[in-house]
Amino acid sequence: MLFGSLNALAQETFDVVTYTPPAGWEKEDLQGQALAFTRKDERSGTWARIALYKSVKGSGNLQSDFASEWNLLAAKPYNAGQPSGTEERVVHNGWRARAGLAQFTFDNAPAGVSLSTISNGDRTLSVLVLLNSNIHQKDVDKFMASLRFPSIAAPARAAPLPQADPNTKPRIVGNWNHSSSSSPQDWKAASWSGAGYTTRRYEFKEDGTYRFTMRSFFMMNPDIYIVKEHGTFTVSGNQLTVVPQSSVFETYLKKNNADELGRLKATQKRSLDTVTYATTLHFSPGMREWNLVLQASKPTVRDGSFDNNTAFANAWYFNQRFDAELTSPTGKQQAR
Repeated sequence: MLFGSLNALAQETFDVVTYTPPAGWEKEDLQGQALAFTRKDERSGTWARIALYKSVKGSGNLQSDFASEWNLLAAKPYNAGQPSGTEERVVHNGWRARAGLAQFTFDNAPAGVSLSTISNGDRTLSVLVLLNSNIHQKDVDKFMASLRFPSIAAPARAAPLPQADPNTKPRIVGNWNHSSSSSPQDWKAASWSGAGYTTRRYEFKEDGTYRFTMRSFFMMNPDIYIVKEHGTFTVSGNQLTVVPQSSVFETYLKKNNADELGRLKATQKRSLDTVTYATTLHFSPGMREWNLVLQASKPTVRDGSFDNNTAFANAWYFNQRFDAELTSPTGKQQAR
């Protein structure tokens, strides 16, 4: 979303939000519960729709409110599946927004849905955007940039993350997670092709065996990619040696055009990449969490490119924030 500085002329008010209506779009009052703005181009077959919903009493937990609104406004009406690229930020006058998007099928063609749920900690409202092309995206961006909210005493606070004890160093044995994602820029449909995430997971077991899994999802790609690998590991001082015995790369068709595994399309063997890592158990004061830092002389088949964090050279950073099963049909990550 864009919440920039716009000229306040021609602004209108609906419930608790002030906005500038998109020029040339058809406006519809949905029985006082929402306003809808629609634009169609018959020649190109493109369309877009913005729905601004009246605020309701919130739960005080923006993540929970967003999940509820997504289920009600996107998942059920459009069979949109679970959203990707969800993120949270302060938007205006202390109001916070959580947003996400997904692909769905309309008239046998791909379309996109994005939802922004915005809260002051007490009241919550949502803005739903549907479109099948980026032709009307500039108007959507301008509308989102025009949204203004009344002042509140203090910004609504997100629920605190679980905090680790800096004095209790964890063991390497356990589950370690590495996630990266790419969100569309300013919700532009043209950037959705690269939007998605990749999550890698090491499970180091007491018996000296390990399991490595990876799941990659991209918004406009019809497939989901899964890596499954297992083998043995040894620890000597600050050296961790991983010796794979089997590694496969699987391609699944998306189920319901969502982040769910459908039919298995292809399976191929991956090269077995034995690597000795330099390891550091590093406590991050900012995130209040322990990281397992793995360093190697060069990128590996299993871990990919090095992380951008330069605190440790040639390194990947793993945390213990997530514990969902990556190779399950949905594989959605759940925060501890």
